[in-house]
Amino acid sequence: MADFAVPRSNVFMSVLLCCTGLPRNFKDELEAKVKALGGRVSGNYDPEACTHLLATKGGSAKYVAAKEAGTPVVSPSWVQKCYREKKLLPVDDYLLGAFSGLCISITGLTEGGGRERLIRIIESNGGSYSGSMEINTTTHLVAGEPKGTKYRVACEWGLYVITPAWIEACGQQSRWFDERDYLLDRNSTQAEEELDKRSQELALSEKHAKDMGKRRQQEEKERLEKIELERKKRNQNEKTLLEELRAGKQIVDLYDDLQMFLHGFDVSRMRTFTQLGFLSGSTVYCQWCPEVTHVLVGDTPSATYLRRLKQETPG
Repeated sequence: MADFAVPRSNVFMSVLLCCTGLPRNFKDELEAKVKALGGRVSGNYDPEACTHLLATKGGSAKYVAAKEAGTPVVSPSWVQKCYREKKLLPVDDYLLGAFSGLCISITGLTEGGGRERLIRIIESNGGSYSGSMEINTTTHLVAGEPKGTKYRVACEWGLYVITPAWIEACGQQSRWFDERDYLLDRNSTQAEEELDKRSQELALSEKHAKDMGKRRQQEEKERLEKIELERKKRNQNEKTLLEELRAGKQIVDLYDDLQMFLHGFDVSRMRTFTQLGFLSGSTVYCQWCPEVTHVLVGDTPSATYLRRLKQETPG
């Protein structure tokens, strides 16, 4: 943690801050400045005690809880400016925009469909617009229909594909809203389609097993059923955790400053773990980069790729 040689003051005497989604080093630096100004920092968000929430993007469980409680959600630059000027500044110019920290792309919409208007709403509420899909940068895709290259890529990366109504709602209320209420119809059934595909694969496996002896056939069937049951149970547990985070029943602090790379996940679980990371305040990458601190491995990893990662990653 940085050593700030500044006399302790009472500028932040009435301030109790909580942070979400900040890298560890940056978070430690901000906490040191808050304490140097006489303020306090809490690891857990308490709506009855916390006066401010520091964040660079919306969507985490802490963000949702703060918005519901009316606690100001401010950019870290507010603390930095207060520290430089040694006084408690109004938060008005530092409130987090609805799309702060998000990079949003659009497909399937023309100017007649409001494309330029959506871009203005995104940028005026702290977000950035990208005409192309960029891995580890693009966070959302707004689509007019469930087809096209951008739509396919977004599904592969586990991104939310949402209707223009989400942009309108967030911009109107100046806050982030749950994307699940604005999913494009086909995208909302992506997980169910994945389960149907797996069920078909299971049926083909059972058909092939009929050529085996009765005993081996029964053993194979039981093995596949057990795998399917365990997979469904695991997926349900993951979805339950996601729902609890969405509902604010759980607030996960353990992953709050992790930079995670997901490898070896199918489309459905990639989406689930991307959103779990998003809600818990961590940053999730779909491709390895030097900023990654943890690699989360799914059911179908590439052993060769993982060995190369270990060779390229120091320590």
